[in-house]
Amino acid sequence: MNKNIYTSILWFGILVLFIVGDLTAQSIPNDKDLESLYTAIIKSNNPDSIYKEEWLITDVKKNSALFELFTTTNWLILPDSSLDYYLYLDKIYDDIIEGDVVVRIKQRTGGGEIDVFEFYDLNHETAVFNEIDSWIILKQIIGKDEYESLKAKNYDYIDLTRTAFKRTENDNFDIYFDLLDLNTMFYAIDNKYYLSAFGKWGNDNIVMPGWTYEDYVGGISLIKNVGKWGYDIPDWSIYVGISNKSGKPIENNVPEKQLLRSGSSIYTKLSYSLFDDRVENGGMNFEVEAKMSVSDFASNHYGFRDSTDIFTNKNYFSGEVSYYTQGIHDELGQFVIHLGGSVYDIHHLGVIPHRDIEDLEPKSNPEKFNMILFTEFELIKPGESFMHQISAKLLRDFTNNDNYAGITLKFLISNTIGFDLRFFKSLGVPSIPSWRSKEYFVFSPIIRINY
Repeated sequence: MNKNIYTSILWFGILVLFIVGDLTAQSIPNDKDLESLYTAIIKSNNPDSIYKEEWLITDVKKNSALFELFTTTNWLILPDSSLDYYLYLDKIYDDIIEGDVVVRIKQRTGGGEIDVFEFYDLNHETAVFNEIDSWIILKQIIGKDEYESLKAKNYDYIDLTRTAFKRTENDNFDIYFDLLDLNTMFYAIDNKYYLSAFGKWGNDNIVMPGWTYEDYVGGISLIKNVGKWGYDIPDWSIYVGISNKSGKPIENNVPEKQLLRSGSSIYTKLSYSLFDDRVENGGMNFEVEAKMSVSDFASNHYGFRDSTDIFTNKNYFSGEVSYYTQGIHDELGQFVIHLGGSVYDIHHLGVIPHRDIEDLEPKSNPEKFNMILFTEFELIKPGESFMHQISAKLLRDFTNNDNYAGITLKFLISNTIGFDLRFFKSLGVPSIPSWRSKEYFVFSPIIRINY
């Protein structure tokens, strides 16, 4: 009897477990079920309260990166089927770069997921593609990390939640620490114009790279749309700076007579780009730079005890045209051809303590200038995981009847740390000026911090 009771209880317990288990399994919804149920409940109570926050992303770099992610999928639906798909994409991309098209986001209450994502035309106050109204689909398109970044708001945006629009400018800094080519972006104006502090050590276009040149130029630059093309190629840029004395961390291949700094100088560089739409479709970049002497040192500045003759460079001018070929190879990157010319002066001076400095070669100013023509072939590959710039350069110094070949290798890992190496060598000329070296080798670590 007792045995039958125990058996009945056991079978009843098993039956209950099956029933509860089946009900439990049926009650565990997936993400899509949760989303539909949650949205329906809130909309039924108050359709206007489903979104607790709404904002516009005004960060051009962020918007262009998001647009690139969307173009690799089939989620962009044109507002009019008669439009040419690729022409329309190019137009919207240009509008994004100009800041006329931004990203509009609505974030739901409760879970804080993004329920509405759209590319929004500020001028016409309308979406330029279909909106993405599912946070699950949005995460699939742009990836988990990018999705979480959108929610974290670590970019410039305009808050639309409140009645009064509030523009939030994040403290966005881009520190590119390379002793040979330093750049620190510290202020953005309307997400189009960027103020930066820069440093420049030496000049490859006159074969005086890095610390082989005693002048270190530092100053301020104004740049429009840096990184617009995926590389750091601006629409245009203006650099203005002054020269400062630099030390030489390594003394290698020292010439018979080192070039010494003989006074203060100002520096300027201008650049302008011509690209129809995207850099991978090819285009051109023009650049001119100059360093000009504004004052000379007195003889006592050098600290010589005896009469000494020195060589110095006071001025240089350089112009360059860069042609970006069409197409980007997945591994190698894009091929770029540079053509340009430079002129630079060399002064041979006699320094006698407590006396005026004497010009030992009293030529007219034009006769003191040397002329160089150069060409450079370069491969550039941008990327978040690995970036490289590899170039080979040929220079012909017509004044000194000399030829130089140079190699530059620059790479960056995870857009954070890397190296900059530059090597120049004279091509078998039997005699070179006493202030020249037959070889130049300079390098610098690279550290990039973007926050």
